[in-house]
Amino acid sequence: MSVEFSSYGVALLIIQGLVILALFRALRSSLERTDLRDITRARIDRLLPVGEAITALVYFLSAIPQVLKDDPEWSPIAVALVLIGVGYVSWFAIRDYVNGVFLRAGRVIRVGDQIAAAGQHGIVQRLGIRTLTLLTNDDQEVVVPYSSVSQKPISRRAIGPNVYRHEVHLPRPTNLSDNAIEKLQLAAALMHWSAVSQPCKIELRTEYIVVVLHLVSSEYVAKAESHLHQTLKQLETQAEDATTNALPNAH
Repeated sequence: MSVEFSSYGVALLIIQGLVILALFRALRSSLERTDLRDITRARIDRLLPVGEAITALVYFLSAIPQVLKDDPEWSPIAVALVLIGVGYVSWFAIRDYVNGVFLRAGRVIRVGDQIAAAGQHGIVQRLGIRTLTLLTNDDQEVVVPYSSVSQKPISRRAIGPNVYRHEVHLPRPTNLSDNAIEKLQLAAALMHWSAVSQPCKIELRTEYIVVVLHLVSSEYVAKAESHLHQTLKQLETQAEDATTNALPNAH
């Protein structure tokens, strides 16, 4: 038994496809020119591809009866083949989505938690539809599929969603005392804006000192940086005074 394709249906299929494609391009162009909040634009950027994919699927399924107008008995078979093909191609996305539903519903992972999963370490920045985004200690964003997270045990430390990580680079003086770094770390920890659930970290480099802070809000970044600069200046002054006072004793 041969399958006869309707030339009218094929032509209509092509025309409708071009119209839908033009509409989505016009929509994207108008959204790019529209003044939107960053969070609104980010949501649209995530949802628009999903809407395009669903529209394309519905379009193809509705177009099948038009193409097989002369042989309507083949339409259910063609629809089934399209659905099976879509399911096969998008199985990885379906698996990630289902795993994400269970992880989010069980509150296994929450925004702000520090986790080690799928070979990655960092603080959870966002829980998406298929993936979660981690911020590593070197300020790199890592996107991890939920299916990879659910395959192995998860090491989790709840920090809270209101913790803001900020890295400060301070010029490294040449005359700091041996315990200056400990004093700087203590000063950072005792700031009113520091989150007690996550201690600060200090790393000495050739030309500067890296201080990793965890603040209760991003609005305190300027105050925290100013406090650290003042503390470092005081420690540097104390080291200079100690050196000056020690000079007469050396003679």
